[in-house]
Amino acid sequence: MTDGFSHSRSLAYASLITVLPGIIATVGIAVGLGAESLRDTVTDLIDDVAPGASGRILSEALQQGEVASRGGCSFVASGRS
Repeated sequence: MTDGFSHSRSLAYASLITVLPGIIATVGIAVGLGAESLRDTVTDLIDDVAPGASGRILSEALQQGEVASRGGCSFVASGRS
């Protein structure tokens, strides 16, 4: 028999696994569309919500999404397939 805490933990884990890639994708799309203010807003929000080491890890993930987005946009814009 499981308790309510096990269900809460699994729900929190599933939510995090779903939300984190969405945040990274949002930053990537914002960079691709040239919406730097949206990117800055999301980055500032992450810095405020997740202080310390976890915030640095999330910031690095967002930076990697930004770099990947810039590379992908230039590839698509070049017309190569």
